[in-house]
Amino acid sequence: MGLLLGLIFNLAGIEIFSTFNSTFDLISVGTISVALFSLGGSIVKYNLSKNFRKISLIIIASLFMHPLITFTIGHFGFNLSTEILRGAIITSAMGPGINAFIFSSIYEQEKEVVAGAVLICTPLSIFGTLLWIAIL
Repeated sequence: MGLLLGLIFNLAGIEIFSTFNSTFDLISVGTISVALFSLGGSIVKYNLSKNFRKISLIIIASLFMHPLITFTIGHFGFNLSTEILRGAIITSAMGPGINAFIFSSIYEQEKEVVAGAVLICTPLSIFGTLLWIAIL
C-alpha cells in the first residue's frame, strides 16, 4: 500500500510536507538496526556450526556467484553500459537480508541456515561490495 501511495504521489507531483518527510527519515534510520537486533535475538537459540556447509554455500553464491552471473549476463547478453552494469553488480553482491529470514520463518524451513547466512553475510557484504567497487 505504501509503495502504491508513493507512486501515486510521485506521478501526481504531490510533495510531502517537510514534517512528514523528516518523520519518515527518522523512522528509516532505525529500521535496519531494529531488524538486525531482532534477528540477532532469534539467532541465539540456533546452532550455526552444524549447518556451516549450507551457510557457506549461501555466502559463496550471494557474494561471489551472483555478481559474476550478473556481469556475464549484463555484459555479454544485454551489452549494458558500464554505469548500469556497475549498479547491477553491486546490487547483486548483497547478501540475503531480513526478508529471507522472514520467509523461512513463515514456511518453517531452514531457519537456522538462513539466520546464519544473514548473520555472516551482512558484515561480509561490506567487504564484498568494496571488492566489487575496486574491480569495477
